[in-house]
Amino acid sequence: VSTQSTWEYARSQTECLSHEWTQSTVIASSSQELKEMVVLRFAKDLLLETIKVQFAIMRNFITFLDQIAVDAVFGNFLPMSARSKTSSDRGGDLLQIHFNKLHEGMTTNYLPLVFQNMILKCGLNHLNSILFNCILEQPSLCCMSAALHLKMVITQLTTWIHSKKIHPSCADSLSHVLQVSDILILHKELLTSKEERTKVCPLIRIHQLMVLLHQYTPDELDPEGVSPEVLESIEEEAHTTRNRDALTLGSQYDKLASYFDNSSNLDSMDYISDWVEGIGQGTPLDLINLTVPAGLVNGAEEFPQLMKLLQPQF
Repeated sequence: VSTQSTWEYARSQTECLSHEWTQSTVIASSSQELKEMVVLRFAKDLLLETIKVQFAIMRNFITFLDQIAVDAVFGNFLPMSARSKTSSDRGGDLLQIHFNKLHEGMTTNYLPLVFQNMILKCGLNHLNSILFNCILEQPSLCCMSAALHLKMVITQLTTWIHSKKIHPSCADSLSHVLQVSDILILHKELLTSKEERTKVCPLIRIHQLMVLLHQYTPDELDPEGVSPEVLESIEEEAHTTRNRDALTLGSQYDKLASYFDNSSNLDSMDYISDWVEGIGQGTPLDLINLTVPAGLVNGAEEFPQLMKLLQPQF
């Protein structure tokens, strides 16, 4: 389903809900109990339809990122066999254009800010995992030139995030790839110090660091590469923790999972519908302090404000 179709669906459902609300308020005008039932039903229906729109947009954008992200950022650094016909060197510009289109579409169609933040955070998180895993799998990306280009792309996206009314935590979703770029740019001797790594790349595990350094390729910006002494020091520390963590060099476990990958239970509208339908059953209606399923808001602090908007008054 296209994003445009999603917005058309949202507008039609909003019109239906508005019509039902008008009829219900007339019917319930004589009874306080009926008023409360109408309020609850309207809030549930509006919340469920909003979540449906959120997940439809999120799925569309995640699929789109899967198709274009790697080529958009690393097209010129990939081997010819790994490039697509649409490989581009526009990098951050291209990604920023598409994130901006997504943001404008949500704003123009009045999607509540909390859901805008959730969608953007999920998209940025997924982009973070795509680029991170690509670097682990493609030795040609482990070089100074690619790292500087990646740093520029992330900086452009971060600047864009701060220029919009987007929750600051969204920028944190790109932390892994930002730290990878710092690792590849930094003097590698500093990485043998745990204290220095805590400052530079606290999110990167020692086994992931070992992969990056093993794959690091000298180029015209850094012709020296990684010294054998640095590799030996990192390998020794990695081997010390390998048995404890049950990790092996280059294993699937070393890759970064996307937030969306871990949300399969939330991707089921049956699950969402059951949760929404259970609101207000057996307990007094309190939409403001509603307990939300883990992961649904993904750090969006505006959810109480959204619930306040969804609780209409006669």
